[in-house]
Formats: sequence, structure tokens, C-alpha cells
Amino acid sequence: MYRNYGDRNFFEVGILVDSEHSDTEFDMLLCRPYDDCSDMYQFAHVTVDISASWIDRKSIMEFSGLTEEDFDPVQFAIGCTDFYSWDNFGADSYGVTYDWRHMDRLSIEEELRHYMIASDNLDMPWKEPKTKVRISCELLIKKGFLPELQETMEKHIEYLIDYEENPDILDADSGKVEVLA
Repeated sequence: MYRNYGDRNFFEVGILVDSEHSDTEFDMLLCRPYDDCSDMYQFAHVTVDISASWIDRKSIMEFSGLTEEDFDPVQFAIGCTDFYSWDNFGADSYGVTYDWRHMDRLSIEEELRHYMIASDNLDMPWKEPKTKVRISCELLIKKGFLPELQETMEKHIEYLIDYEENPDILDADSGKVEVLA
């Protein structure tokens, strides 16, 4: 089961560490938002082997504010992911079917549904049941959700919309909205 070592809001500084780790290897789920782009994140499943010979222990200890007296292997592993690029720990080769450098929140929430995650000190909106609806671009434009795309977007493209955030969608034409649950 993954436990939270990051912010309560996973989408601010997401650090989930598998509690069934060895003394030297740590599976982690990591998430960081881009400062200059809304709803765009880096999200990765990585494995950190803190005994790897290429890891500069002294640099990581200084960077993480750890001392030999208060050494915590989990915090050291987290420090490794902050100091080095995530792809050094398998972010781009962990059998993923997505681009870990460019993910939106909905896609990350969908990925997180496949993991056992403890809810201690962590908000988990991806576990809350939500009604999703599939709606055509044409209807979104008609309802005023996408006015800036009216001229440029093809009308057959569909979007997944969270019904709880946009409840007036379902009072639209019945043939153009599909409730997904």
C-alpha cells in the first residue's frame, strides 16, 4: 500500500511511497505541477535503489538536509528523486502507456485508481464517485463552455466533463450527451 510523504494535495507535491519496500529499494508515485501551465503535470512511477553506486550520497544528504544521525532511507530516496531526474529511476520505462512529462489531472486520477493508496493525510478525489458525461464539442459550444473554440474545433470531437462541476450539461439535447457514471 502506498503512503503519503508529500502534500495533502497530491497535485501540489505528490509523493506516495509503497510501504512494502525493501531496505534499499523504494517504489514511488510522484507528481509535480508545471508553474506556467494550468492542468499540466509530471507524473511518474519510479523505483529508487539507494544503494546504487552512481548516487552521490553526500550531495543527496546535503541537498535533503539529512545527517548520518537522523538518516531516514525513505527521505533519502525522496531526496534522490528531487536531486536527479525521475527518468534516472525508470519514469520513462516503467511499462507506462503515457508521457510522464505531460499529463492532465484527469489522466493522473485515472492512473491512481489502479493503486492501493492509504488515505492518511491525503485528499483522494480520484476515489470519490463522480458522474462523467461524454459530450460533443458542438453542444459544448452551444452551451457556452468552449466559445473560444467555435471557429477552430471540429464538431465531432467529444469531451469528458465532470457532471458535478457542470450540472446543467444534462439538460441538453438527449442524443448528444452520454452518461458514463
